Amino acid sequence: MMTRRTAGVLLAAGSCLPIFADQPSADQDLLTLSEQPADEHAPADRPGTARVYWENDGAFHDPFDSYDRHYTNGFTITLEHQPAWAQSLAPYMPFAELFEQQHGPAQTAAGYVLGQLIFTPRDLAATAPVTTDQPYAGYLYGGVFWQRASQYHSRDDVAVLDHFEVNLGMVGNQALGKDIQQWVHDTFAGVDPRGWNNQLANEVTGQVYYRRKWRIDLGETDSNWLGNLNTQLIPQAGVALGSVYRYAEAAVTFRIGYHLPDDFGPGRINDLQSATGDAYLHTGWSWYAFVRTGGRVIEHDLFLDGSNTHNPSLSVDKEPLVGEVQGGLTLSYRANHNHRVDLTWGLTFMTQTVDAPDATGTESYGTFVLSWVKTF
Repeated sequence: MMTRRTAGVLLAAGSCLPIFADQPSADQDLLTLSEQPADEHAPADRPGTARVYWENDGAFHDPFDSYDRHYTNGFTITLEHQPAWAQSLAPYMPFAELFEQQHGPAQTAAGYVLGQLIFTPRDLAATAPVTTDQPYAGYLYGGVFWQRASQYHSRDDVAVLDHFEVNLGMVGNQALGKDIQQWVHDTFAGVDPRGWNNQLANEVTGQVYYRRKWRIDLGETDSNWLGNLNTQLIPQAGVALGSVYRYAEAAVTFRIGYHLPDDFGPGRINDLQSATGDAYLHTGWSWYAFVRTGGRVIEHDLFLDGSNTHNPSLSVDKEPLVGEVQGGLTLSYRANHNHRVDLTWGLTFMTQTVDAPDATGTESYGTFVLSWVKTF
């Protein structure tokens, strides 16, 4: 038998339900409503992501080429989330009104990045300045990025992502490239790099990136031994402006896999992964394989053109057109709706970046990306 106090508690609880769910009809039984399962896709929960990017041209990353040369190592950490302030910026970002007219309200994300890149010539034993190959250089930087994406729900639509990034950094001895490379070679063996005294001079840098991606679902393909696999095409275009790089780029990624994630393809240090996606996807294992091809038209590359503020500076002629092909695999595991772990490995082959006799042939490096995603 229901007491007056119990009835009052139930009535008070019932009066709060419209805040969290649709208003029940007049003939809907309160007990039946209370037995309905909670909405697993409640928009209040958003993902926070920590990622580690590690790129290297050594044998552990790249089994086809173990030489230290040119872009030889990169290490970057990012922290990403979907805060309310990022959503509040949407009306003030470039082309905001046009974006909303074409794609509807934006789904946004923000992130913070800290990274270091290391560049060397191929001849690590030389102590004299190298004038016919990539100069020694370290680059330490930090920055922020903001992303907006269309809220994509239909296979008949094309999802769109915009990525805006601003970095401040330091090139030269203060970027710690010499310290990191010498410590690694002393600890794990390798040729002692003897030419770091000739690295580019200390210089403060500023850099801006803008990139747009389109995600197109190509449908499912039936594999006899892997089952139904999803396929997507992800074209992209972007520009870089600043004292480090000035270039225009274009690329396209094809991926095929089981339970494709709600993102815009795999990430790299110079092409950070999207963080705007849905926090709630399939539990258990998922995977995809990918191939990406593209190129850049380069007007300025600090690590080849030399210092912007110190004259004279070591420099070498660069190739203004650089093409690349990357292939790889991403594995994901979600134990529940609160945690997911992703691991990506990719291998990138590039055409020659340096126009000099001592720098011939293709260049390559491997990429590992480890991501931990938690919903809040």
